Amino acid sequence: CLGYGTTEITYKDINTNEEHTIEAPNNAYELLDEMSKCLEEKDFDIAKTEYSYTILTSKQPLKWFYKDFHVTVYGRHGTIKKIELLPTKQRYSKGDAEIKEINTFLRKRLGAPSKKKLVEVEYYFQWGQIQSFYDESSHQAGIEILF
Repeated sequence: CLGYGTTEITYKDINTNEEHTIEAPNNAYELLDEMSKCLEEKDFDIAKTEYSYTILTSKQPLKWFYKDFHVTVYGRHGTIKKIELLPTKQRYSKGDAEIKEINTFLRKRLGAPSKKKLVEVEYYFQWGQIQSFYDESSHQAGIEILF
């Protein structure tokens, strides 16, 4: 699926190779409903955990705004709770440069953040939030979409 802007979302149906454009939704559920049309269950490894949690991990990187990400979707009782996006190419041995690149990526698409932390940024919406994250133990940086 490909996205091209913040007021409109364009995605490509992997089955028909047709592009579709929709206005940016007012809530995350509209977005996920539209985006799910171009994804299939076979695109993900599915794991069930204790307490009715389900974790879906993309088998192949997915493209969002021309950047490739490994995608992990966390759900519970059929509701998506979190989507985690990890860039496929962590280009730096130290994650501080990677988190700066991710923060720049988010600012270009979402504008000024609602909140800045030491290295991460957060954007708040009625439906949830989007934030960058940096894991010091693995030196990985990424994006989380929380509902």
